[in-house]
Amino acid sequence: MSERGAWLRALVGPTFETFEERGAREREIFRQRSIAKALLPEQPIWIPLCQALHYLVYETAWAENQVSPENERAFDLIVGGEFMEWAARDAIKARGKLGWESPTQVPRTTQPIRAEYWIKAFMQAHGEIVMADSSRGAVGRPNEDCYLGVVVDQNDLERVWPKRAKQECLTPLARFCEPTRQKL
Repeated sequence: MSERGAWLRALVGPTFETFEERGAREREIFRQRSIAKALLPEQPIWIPLCQALHYLVYETAWAENQVSPENERAFDLIVGGEFMEWAARDAIKARGKLGWESPTQVPRTTQPIRAEYWIKAFMQAHGEIVMADSSRGAVGRPNEDCYLGVVVDQNDLERVWPKRAKQECLTPLARFCEPTRQKL
């Protein structure tokens, strides 16, 4: 403590705080809050399945390294397969409304989609991207129930598939989607 700080402390009393002490105390408070914030679980940011697939195809380094598919089926196998593989590994959290909606029923709420569901599931990734219908978001299993209104945690997407460095040009997968998107 400086000579002036000691003189002021003697004059004001033991509760006096110098600028240096106050700065150090504020830095320590900021450090403790940062640690506490880092230890909190990350809150999910739920986005519709169509936006999640759009991110995967248009904005990721993974999509940049893919070849252009020959048809929609090949596209669905590439993109849907990649997405469902990571969902089956439980690396991506997803929620949806189980079952088919009936106009006479009360609307359902979403529920977590377990990782095991994705092992035998199917989706039409191309249709989800080009239709961009945030209320649709359907995934299903042959001869079983499906999930509608599927939403995905954006934090998980960005963790599994980082954004690509250059966003100026379209990926090969995005170039495949664009003609159909432009028609709609």
